[in-house]
Amino acid sequence: MNVTIPERKVLPSGESNFLVNKRTLAADKRPMSKSTELLQGGGKADGEEPKNPFILMTALLDLGEDMCSYPGMLHGGLYSVLLDEVMGTAANFQTANAAYTAELTTKYKKPVRTPQVVLIRGRVIKKEGRKLQVRGTIEDKDGMSVPLR
Repeated sequence: MNVTIPERKVLPSGESNFLVNKRTLAADKRPMSKSTELLQGGGKADGEEPKNPFILMTALLDLGEDMCSYPGMLHGGLYSVLLDEVMGTAANFQTANAAYTAELTTKYKKPVRTPQVVLIRGRVIKKEGRKLQVRGTIEDKDGMSVPLR
């Protein structure tokens, strides 16, 4: 059985740009810059250990038009991937083994507009044995959380 898949093309409306724009994932176009900061946590009750404090992971990201599913709107799946990546990095500081996402719940309130620069934050908020609970936000240039609930 032969299956022919035509090459995807950018639609005149700009729709599906994220899926077809070859620049999006090109190595020289990776816009993420990560930095770490120590943050005083909740303490022993939340499973935090003095020798291994919870870390606030931050990433500054310039969201361009090539990350859109519809003109001027960030692809929702990419939003979740970015948040998961930053929260996962924060979680990796709390385990000797690699941390994996078991559940990621995202509720979108309205579209995230592009282009814009955002700050993504992720932090472990609770540790129980091997289980970590992580919380993250994506903030705009004014420090306001972009539409997510």
